[in-house]
Amino acid sequence: MATLTYDLGAAAGTVKAAAPARKGFWARVLDAMIEARMREAERQIRQYMYLLPEDVLARSGYKATYKDANKLPFVK
Repeated sequence: MATLTYDLGAAAGTVKAAAPARKGFWARVLDAMIEARMREAERQIRQYMYLLPEDVLARSGYKATYKDANKLPFVK
């Protein structure tokens, strides 16, 4: 006689979830370059922010300060 085994854990109605898709090498390199450029832009904005008078910034609608870094243009 032949032996037959059943796997009760893999019932007919269950489907295993697929592994999450990973980004490719070049996509990760490009994302890292974009992030580095954004950080550099933020540093440059903070470096020269003192040159603009407060009233000019207020008139143009720019209300970010060093204490309120979430309003900087490149913050995600």
